[in-house]
Amino acid sequence: MISHGLYLSFGESLLKHHSPSAEVVSSMPLDLLFIETDDKQIDVRELYQRVATLRDLGMEILKNDIYQRFCKIFGYAGT
Repeated sequence: MISHGLYLSFGESLLKHHSPSAEVVSSMPLDLLFIETDDKQIDVRELYQRVATLRDLGMEILKNDIYQRFCKIFGYAGT
């Protein structure tokens, strides 16, 4: 899927110890990544922190990157 440029979204599975999802997130192109909570009772900030740690990025950089991607894909002008 990644080789075809498809976006991938990861959620709660990232928080599990030795998660295969965490391995994928660590090595996939950042410009294809989204983070989600679905209807789970988890704090999305916890997921962002996990991804920031996995990617060795600052939280604000990660948030801005995903926000810009959201705006581009969904045609949202943002502020």
